[in-house]
Amino acid sequence: AAFNWGYGGVSSDDAYKGSDPSDVNDFAPVEKFVSLTPTNGAIPQKWNLCYNGAQRCNDVINTLSLAPDISSDKATAITAQARFLRAFFHMELKKVFNNIIYADETVSPTNTDVTNTVDAWPKIEADLQFAADNLPETWSELGRANKWAAKAYLAKALIF
Repeated sequence: AAFNWGYGGVSSDDAYKGSDPSDVNDFAPVEKFVSLTPTNGAIPQKWNLCYNGAQRCNDVINTLSLAPDISSDKATAITAQARFLRAFFHMELKKVFNNIIYADETVSPTNTDVTNTVDAWPKIEADLQFAADNLPETWSELGRANKWAAKAYLAKALIF
């Protein structure tokens, strides 16, 4: 999942994994502080969810250039929403895995020659700043990220 209940709460003893060993068993090694193995199902779930989400954001940004009937103002708002979500997904990856590849719209999903030695925080912050600068204060539809959500996440990224 996108939230960090198992990676943060369970590992810190702020949350309880479950009722018996088979309940949410991928987090049993996290709760007991034993070694996580590459076959633990919790690790690729988080990794895949976040990179799949970031790739969908990149797909939106790349597809905008193919839609000539979208006004520049609307394209900017769509890009700001996509960059907010892309920053969210990368922030989740950074918090859990630390050395991550920041996959923006210029990175091909099939390219395996991308370094993870460059710190992702500046790019996360840049995406959130773009979102804060270009999102409206409110939307008529509920659930959309707005200027204030972007500013709050930017503050959170700066704290990290």
